[in-house]
Amino acid sequence: MIEERIPGAIPEKSRARLADGRALPPGVDFDAFSQTFEIRGYGKITLPLDVLLTVPTRSGTPGSFTLTIGKP
Repeated sequence: MIEERIPGAIPEKSRARLADGRALPPGVDFDAFSQTFEIRGYGKITLPLDVLLTVPTRSGTPGSFTLTIGKP
């Protein structure tokens, strides 16, 4: 997913935060290696969440994009 959006991306070093810059809420984790999110305590998390992924690239210029985590 990340490589498709950001050429030269180094996905395993990517970081996820809420789109407004705050940390992800407790119970929401991002695994950079698998490029997946895990939500624990689903009933305690208010969805949707707008998340900003920031990804370093091989050229040294970071890339980023926003995605929305919604209800399944």
